[in-house]
Amino acid sequence: LVLGAAAHASGLPFIPDWLPMAPGWPPSEADLAPAVEDSIHFFYLSDILQTTPVDVPNPPPLRLGLFNIAEAWIFAFLPLLWADRENRLPRPVLLGTWFGALGLTNAFLAPYLLCCEIFKQPLPAEKSNSANSSKNAIVAGGTAATATLVVVYAMIQILTQTNGQDFADFFQLVQEDRTYFAFCVDLFLFSIFQSVLLQRVKETDLTTIDKLPFVGLVKWMVVD
Repeated sequence: LVLGAAAHASGLPFIPDWLPMAPGWPPSEADLAPAVEDSIHFFYLSDILQTTPVDVPNPPPLRLGLFNIAEAWIFAFLPLLWADRENRLPRPVLLGTWFGALGLTNAFLAPYLLCCEIFKQPLPAEKSNSANSSKNAIVAGGTAATATLVVVYAMIQILTQTNGQDFADFFQLVQEDRTYFAFCVDLFLFSIFQSVLLQRVKETDLTTIDKLPFVGLVKWMVVD
């Protein structure tokens, strides 16, 4: 999206008109306003603690739910990225990327995975068989429980508080706002990254449940 916006701003051809890239890069305050409003409700903590500023408008449930589902999914990636010992970058880099991804999702995660492919160092043969077997059950279970609670709450909010007009407004936002267009792309990319990482860590053929977005990741943290 960054490259596409830069190309659009530079007047390069072949940039589809339907991509919400104009007026270019960097995004304006108006472009970022919906994401900033939603970030106040990260994991619904401000709602639970009742610390939401009174002058901040409540985002539509559909928009807020999608935001928190994306954040919960990237939050749940940490144990999986950590278990990928044969391919991961040094732990400080991994943790820094994960913290950054909590704010900018695939703006951090996708480049990190690319760097893993470029700079990975194969482990010695005697270590490779058990390289990806380590998983802290307590950390993985706590992460899975937290992410699942957020996703379930978001889905309940969407299903019980959203009407047809909300969906129409959201689709209009996706067409006009590059931030939320990126969030929709993120969910698609997360599905791909999840399958790739699970295949590396499990080192066996993935089941149908393993390939289910988010569900397969939670299954790996809790059951496998």
